[in-house]
Amino acid sequence: MSRNPLGCRGIPIYASAGVEHEWYNDGESFLIEEAVRYKEEGYDAFKFRCGTVWHAAGMTYNRYFPILRRLREAVGPDFRLMHEAVGTQGGTS
Repeated sequence: MSRNPLGCRGIPIYASAGVEHEWYNDGESFLIEEAVRYKEEGYDAFKFRCGTVWHAAGMTYNRYFPILRRLREAVGPDFRLMHEAVGTQGGTS
């Protein structure tokens, strides 16, 4: 869990999003900008989803893993990233 950026105590929270990035429409930039925005708002953790349906967008693990590395570089090592399950996307190499 993460600290509450609004200063409340008692219930840790994290930013949860990542449903709007469309791999066929510059989804990489959208995902990274979203995470950076949450970090700037004071969150220290971000849980995100796989984005749009992979096979429809031509997404593969070979394309996805470098995006995750660029996401990590953009937010830095101390910003926690959590990923929703990938198994339902039917990803391939």
